[in-house]
Amino acid sequence: MTYPWLHEQTTWRGSWWLPEDPGNQHAGFLSYSPGSGLELTLVGGFDDMIWEPIGPGAWAIPTETRNFPAIHGFAGNQPVTLFEARSVSSKSYGLGFFEGGPSEQTIRSQRALVGVHATSTAEGLFDHADCVIEDSWSWSGDSAMTGNIQLDAQKRFTGEATIELTPVDEKSISVNGVEVTLSHSLTLPSFDPKRGGARGHVEDKAVFTFTPEQPFSLTEALSCVTTVQDLLALATGRGPALLWLSLYVSSPFTDRDESSEELLKEVHVYTHGRGAGDPDAKSVDAHDLVFTLKDLPFETLIPRWWEVRDQFRASCNTIIGSRYAAEPYIETMLITAATAAESFHKDLGEAPPMARKEMDALVQRAVDAMPDDRKDWIRSVIPRGHSLRQRLDRLAERIPKMCRDRLLPDADEWAKATTRARNDLSHSGTSAADVERLYAVVRVTRAVVLVNILIELGLREDRLLKAITYNSELSGACQLAARHFSRTA
Repeated sequence: MTYPWLHEQTTWRGSWWLPEDPGNQHAGFLSYSPGSGLELTLVGGFDDMIWEPIGPGAWAIPTETRNFPAIHGFAGNQPVTLFEARSVSSKSYGLGFFEGGPSEQTIRSQRALVGVHATSTAEGLFDHADCVIEDSWSWSGDSAMTGNIQLDAQKRFTGEATIELTPVDEKSISVNGVEVTLSHSLTLPSFDPKRGGARGHVEDKAVFTFTPEQPFSLTEALSCVTTVQDLLALATGRGPALLWLSLYVSSPFTDRDESSEELLKEVHVYTHGRGAGDPDAKSVDAHDLVFTLKDLPFETLIPRWWEVRDQFRASCNTIIGSRYAAEPYIETMLITAATAAESFHKDLGEAPPMARKEMDALVQRAVDAMPDDRKDWIRSVIPRGHSLRQRLDRLAERIPKMCRDRLLPDADEWAKATTRARNDLSHSGTSAADVERLYAVVRVTRAVVLVNILIELGLREDRLLKAITYNSELSGACQLAARHFSRTA
């Protein structure tokens, strides 16, 4: 089976046209690079000028160019669809105003489907989707491979050893009308003769499959993939990349395509996504995993993650985004960390410390006591719900005591430092704290939000404590907290 690996460069040569104008075809080649994405180079091209009438018989040509929602092609003996394409370079010889478009053209695209012609990313064509995401095998907690080494009576190696493959039962659960399955794809042992000797080889891949009740679109399939990718980012403590994604054209679509076979047709997806994948790189260390499927059963975790991600989307995205994006500025990191904490508590839906009518009455009394030129100011500075400090205190209280003692040796000092740093930066544009202390605020606040997310997922206290002890992100936050937010600091 050929996998559409997203870490490998690929090129297709063929002819290309717009879906609304199939008679206007141009030769060219499509290239995919994991660093830059998809680029289509044409001999000839499509008219990308935007003509704006400015008077009778007169038009203006603005600097922007026309985008192409979809481009069809036939390359490598199979249909190809490009989505969200835009022209980045068009060359014309002579005056350039001739019928038929440019002489040469370069187009960049966000996504490509190799194996089908589609009209939009919202078209429900696909029966199911298969994908592999980095570190999913380690996170799965299962392995189809076992190794045995023979020892003699003196416990010395005899030279006899075996590697065995035993199929692993797949795990499956339905979420929001989509069945999510985790299975293990195995390869039989093979032997590769080399000039320096022979090499034996077996493989065990953890594959996610998404099967909707009704055929779903590329957009819906990618939504399922990124949701699981986010879960793995949360669980592994780093930014796992999508390694490959295949969709399968549903039966109703193949029935109306006379050239297709009766069986479901595989469609390879090429997209410029998050993270730079490398299937041959070292897997995440077992001690650095925040949690695995041994800690939370697949059938319980998957639907719960869909709920948690929907409820706490902003805070989850902030924590997960930090695993992918470089953050060179401490101010940006501070604001986003505080926002994640504030957003998480807000999404908990806890009642404010004071009823709204009572709070409004107190605010009005304060406003009435102020001079006219200060009334608007006092309205803006008095919170009408939870203050940031109250939200931080509440997040700390939710953490089990054994974990809180390790992560927040002085929770009050952390909450006070975080509130002061955020308020100073928001209100005056600077902070009195030094960079090291601000960095500690960021790391510890992120860790507090992460632990609260894990609590929502249902992670037990003993497993939380293990993650805080061994995971590099959480244990590093504990060290910073001990240095900057402890009673002896």
